[in-house]
Amino acid sequence: MMPIMPLPDAVPVPAPIWLVHFLLLLTFTLHLVPMSFTLGGGILAAVAAFRGRQDENQRRLSQVLSRALPPATAFAITTGVAPLLFVQVVYGQLFYTSSVLMAWLWLGVVPLLIAGYYGYYACALAPRVLGKHQPWVAAASAVAFVAVGTLWVMNVLLMLSPEKWSGIYARSTAGLYVNLADPAVWPRIAHMLVGALAVTGVWTAVLSRAQVLVAPEFAAWMRRQGIGLFTGATAVNLAVGTWFLFSLPKPVLGLFSGGVTPSLVLLGLAILLGVGAIGLLRIHLWLGTAAMAGTLACMAILRHQVRLSYVAPHFNPETLAVQPQWGVFAIFAGALVVGLGVVGWMTVTYLKAGRKKEAESAGEASTASP
Repeated sequence: MMPIMPLPDAVPVPAPIWLVHFLLLLTFTLHLVPMSFTLGGGILAAVAAFRGRQDENQRRLSQVLSRALPPATAFAITTGVAPLLFVQVVYGQLFYTSSVLMAWLWLGVVPLLIAGYYGYYACALAPRVLGKHQPWVAAASAVAFVAVGTLWVMNVLLMLSPEKWSGIYARSTAGLYVNLADPAVWPRIAHMLVGALAVTGVWTAVLSRAQVLVAPEFAAWMRRQGIGLFTGATAVNLAVGTWFLFSLPKPVLGLFSGGVTPSLVLLGLAILLGVGAIGLLRIHLWLGTAAMAGTLACMAILRHQVRLSYVAPHFNPETLAVQPQWGVFAIFAGALVVGLGVVGWMTVTYLKAGRKKEAESAGEASTASP
């Protein structure tokens, strides 16, 4: 039986479909970098806060991560707007339907996001006020963002399964559908969490540079911890990724079988870059970071190919009406370039300010000591 699907929006797409897809992949890859740290960094900061009760390096690591999490969360939210809009332009009738089926849960993303964001700020700005409760606030904030990520995975996977919608709606119209029975949902959640921890490892190594002049021994320890986390998470993700791969429906799994397919080559490149980043991070931090970014880009493209294969029996984006509005696109492209430049400047300024603050704090401490 053919699934019951809403018709696509009658308003023509304002740019060629290939261009919208390219911008979707570009902006989503940019979103992955701060988003992964917002999720994985919160988990690591919480673990370090608990372990910091007995270990001074862990306590300082929790402080460094806690100060970085609020701006990273702001970047994650800001960079997440564009890819979400591009998804709605092309896949709106799919995304809105899945959102309605889990409506109340989906609306929970906003309060969870706010609660986690406030928790991160509290840990960054008022650790002394929180006192012994600070690790618990950090843990609660991390759990909030894990819940947000889980809801996103549930919704995106439901969006790709139009054949299930009518049955779900027939059973209940309450908007409380929990999409956890799908065999593909748990490997996706695991892949998201372990991947976020891997990216957090690189972030930790990068943030350690701000500690070099202030506390070189701690900076070296922090860098080792970050590279170690990336190495371990990447190794685990090879197993999780295999689980994820074989959880795909057979028609989708066909992307990676039947010979040397483009998707299989891209998957091999992603694995090569990820494993190569482990060695590169020990030799040159920025080369390793670039390899990690390349892995994220490959994964974003693979994710897009899997999405197209999932919906192929029901919907083809190429059939949408297109009416290019090049003036609007030029404005968007210019704003994107300027925005990326501003974000780059803000990041450099933030890192410099953090390094200066650490140096001032160290100077005050040395002056105060007898």
